[in-house]
Amino acid sequence: MDIGRHHPPVESNAQHWAHPLLVNMDVSCEVMLCIQEDAMPRAYLITPRFQPYYADTLIHPHPRGDQFLLYEGRPLPGLCVFSSAEMVFTDAANFCTQFLDQLTQYVAKHLIWLRTRRLCRRIANTTSVLYQPLPGETILEQPPRRQVVQWPTGPVQAIDFWSGYWPGKGARAMTPAEHLRQIRSNQSCWCGLNKKYGDCHKAVDLLLVNRTADNNP
Repeated sequence: MDIGRHHPPVESNAQHWAHPLLVNMDVSCEVMLCIQEDAMPRAYLITPRFQPYYADTLIHPHPRGDQFLLYEGRPLPGLCVFSSAEMVFTDAANFCTQFLDQLTQYVAKHLIWLRTRRLCRRIANTTSVLYQPLPGETILEQPPRRQVVQWPTGPVQAIDFWSGYWPGKGARAMTPAEHLRQIRSNQSCWCGLNKKYGDCHKAVDLLLVNRTADNNP
């Protein structure tokens, strides 16, 4: 069925809340790529420097904590490049070209996230916006801050953090259960080795999930 013919698309004039903030986007980026013979390449964002505390993993894909290196005396996490798209590769195109395409997507989305950050506060499962910077306003780098705030019902634990808009889809599998749910057996393994998930960490993830279930009857 030609859906478009019977149901023509409706264009929306509504502006996305992040659009007015996307100014000063002409940013020079420097990326370090480490090629490995027996594993996927590793990627690091040097400029603007990727901070370990950038990632609000409910919005922004997590950094690769298992790929930290020291750069200019400070820890620099690897980029979870596959999170920027859908961790899908095809044999019809050169792998390195596809990897660089996904890396470019990741950096572009990260720059949008940086430019659209808002100061948020999370209490339990509720998140509210404390401060929205003006377009072009400089946002100081700072890690999440945990504190106790007073509610009508008494003191509660809160966390203040900066979080922006991450456009498009992102694979955010961070636990064995999420790996099993999101990654198909014939897809590349999350660990970065040049192996299919079914031939690599799937058995380990199954074991960890079953062990957790046994410990929490």
